[in-house]
Amino acid sequence: MPAMPIDLTDQKVFVLGAGVSGLAAARLLRHIGAIPIVVEDEDAARAKASDIADSVLTMAEAEDALSEAALVVTSPGIPPHHPFFTATTAANVPVWGDVELCWHVDKASLCGPSRVWLAVTGTNGKTTTVGMTTAICQQAGMSAVACGNIGYPIEEALLDPNHPDVLVCELSSFQLHWAPSVKPLAGALLNIDEDHLDWHGSVEAYAADKTRVLNGLYAIVGLDDPRAAAAGDECSAQFVIGFRAGEPVRGQIGVHENGLFDNAFGPNDAARFLIECADIHPAGPAGVLDAGAAAALAMAAGAMPQDVNDALKDFVVAPHRNAVVTTIDGITYVDDSKATNPHAARSSMLGYSSIVWIAGGQLKGADITPLIDEVGARLRGAVIIGKDGDLIVNVLHTARPEIPVVRIRTGDDGTDTPPPAEETEQAMVEAVAAAQEMAQSGDTVLLAPAAASYDMFTGYGQRGDLFATTILKH
Repeated sequence: MPAMPIDLTDQKVFVLGAGVSGLAAARLLRHIGAIPIVVEDEDAARAKASDIADSVLTMAEAEDALSEAALVVTSPGIPPHHPFFTATTAANVPVWGDVELCWHVDKASLCGPSRVWLAVTGTNGKTTTVGMTTAICQQAGMSAVACGNIGYPIEEALLDPNHPDVLVCELSSFQLHWAPSVKPLAGALLNIDEDHLDWHGSVEAYAADKTRVLNGLYAIVGLDDPRAAAAGDECSAQFVIGFRAGEPVRGQIGVHENGLFDNAFGPNDAARFLIECADIHPAGPAGVLDAGAAAALAMAAGAMPQDVNDALKDFVVAPHRNAVVTTIDGITYVDDSKATNPHAARSSMLGYSSIVWIAGGQLKGADITPLIDEVGARLRGAVIIGKDGDLIVNVLHTARPEIPVVRIRTGDDGTDTPPPAEETEQAMVEAVAAAQEMAQSGDTVLLAPAAASYDMFTGYGQRGDLFATTILKH
């Protein structure tokens, strides 16, 4: 049993941020005998932290007191170029992310016997793949739980008295950046496209952090994505399993005659049937690829083909992920509000032949041009909302001048702060009305914004909910 790299017993640990991950880290630190000190500047968050932490400091106070800290545990949202980390380097205080903390605590068996870790990352499809993997593992009789970047912290899973023995972890690029030691039994890299460039600084830095998920025994890589496939070629994993939408050769999971097949974990002489593609939800190429990745992860942990079939037939996709809202007068309305970047929008748009597209929000530095170049022929029209809407409109006018475009200005004040609720609701009413004017029988009105939501909404969930309720009311 490996020991903790740093003995934190009775040692002060500064936890940056009093959000979900910060408070969870503080609880875990207290459990293992450390002294958690939460660092937070916002008054409301400081009040929440005071019930858990030994004390609460401002960022300035923490910087002055760094000599007292044995460790800093950072929130995944704080970028590495933040000035506080200049001070930690000068004070020679190590910095871990909360996932790194969880890894060391688990491997040291400080919360009971160590668990099996399965990890998933990628620009698009993480949450669906995590859900599918968890369902398959549970079908196979494992005590598996989905955790990480889905809202249920890994810390909480470690402290769960039921002691789940398999952690299916959704890991963001932020979390992976601060977790260099994590080596899951199997890690899946679904795809890599431009995202979070404001945090990472470049797509190369973003990709480098994503590929850390492939440091374990099994590397599960999306072969249809060039960057993910290249990462699989270069990773240190003992076994590299590819998944694809085409025929699977040995060492791969893929599609043969409308079914998903395993040609990696079974005997060498034949691929094993897993499930009919028509039985996979969400429907379409992206859902099939997510299912392939999930099957590989779960089978690496011991699941069998029948477990894959039984679990995925009953799997229900989480809300706002390519979900059909309704069909009215031959027009289908689809909520893919979770498509918060161009790569995610591409995955859903390729599943429909004639689209009235509702898009816009915070592009976060991503280039929308390649998406429009690829899917432009599928567009009957576009309705654009949000802070970076003008950028999308300009690209559409340049690349596809024949496509009608409506720009909705309501609710867009050019900032990252949502407007009053009535403006947000009115913006969606106007967007849906404009889309309905353009759509014809056989079309899909698709909310796949290709952008983050916080300029106008409380999150992608509210954006999708307003889209659905607006349609059903009108």
